[in-house]
Amino acid sequence: MRWSKIVSGVIAIILAFLAGALVAGYPGRSAGQGQMLAGGAIVAFYMLIGAVIAVGLVGYYIWRAEAQQIWILAGMLLVANVGMVLHTRHTIAEQRAKREIEREKSYRNVPRKEDSTDTLIVVTSNLSDTLAGVEQSPGVALEGFGFVQVPFTRTGVYLDFYDRTDYFAEPVDSLVYSYRDNQSILQYAPPYLLPYYKKEDYEAMYFRMVGVHGDRVQVELNADTGRRGWVNHTAVSVQFWPEFLVNVYAVYPLDPENNPVRQRPLVHADPETGITLDEILLSERIEGDWIFVRAFLEGDSEAGYSGWLRWRDGDRLLVGWDYRL
Repeated sequence: MRWSKIVSGVIAIILAFLAGALVAGYPGRSAGQGQMLAGGAIVAFYMLIGAVIAVGLVGYYIWRAEAQQIWILAGMLLVANVGMVLHTRHTIAEQRAKREIEREKSYRNVPRKEDSTDTLIVVTSNLSDTLAGVEQSPGVALEGFGFVQVPFTRTGVYLDFYDRTDYFAEPVDSLVYSYRDNQSILQYAPPYLLPYYKKEDYEAMYFRMVGVHGDRVQVELNADTGRRGWVNHTAVSVQFWPEFLVNVYAVYPLDPENNPVRQRPLVHADPETGITLDEILLSERIEGDWIFVRAFLEGDSEAGYSGWLRWRDGDRLLVGWDYRL
């Protein structure tokens, strides 16, 4: 009889630990919403506290009860655990179904291989071929923190979009490319999607980055309407303004008369007279508000003069750029 009580007690305590953790996980999930990386720790803390309380209560009951009563308790705990696990699986399935419904609402017909090119043109019909083609005037405002690049890989692209930063938030839409025959084929894109820059032949797509929060960044999903959404930081290549301007093919002053390439990174420094407007300025590095550039004429094999070009004045952008893709 003593061994029966010990065995039933051990089983009951294990089941109580699991039951307490599962029960406490429900309020823990609510408390962890919006906490990003800390959300997981909050849920784990709630589950641990729930498990400890459950083990304490069951341990006290085991100390007072007989073996037969403990076996009954263990059976009840087993049923409770199975029920909560099934409920959790059902909840996850419902969330996935809801996600598919949301995608279906904005679904663009999945293109067949023969018409995939036309679909890509529809998605990006309003885009200019280069970033330099976007309307810019001297001293335009610095909008956003930089750009987010979509990484095209040989396994395709699957980029989820979120409408909030909550740790448990489900994606509300996505961008999907498959990869076959040495090219990326668009499979799905929201009808409202209009990247700031996209060039199909070179698998280049950029969104303006307008917000940062934890492990997600906010991007401008539609360059015309300003519609925004969140993407996971690890799913994209994030380039703040300095990184972005260093990595583009070339830069140029929006107002070359008042902001020429100078010999030193100072507003009152003399202009570099050896550089003409016909030359291409390659950005090499950024120090503060200045870009160190090297100039060359297209077709030349060697770079010519070098100097400093001011790229910002407070919150004003003073340069344009070109990818030559």
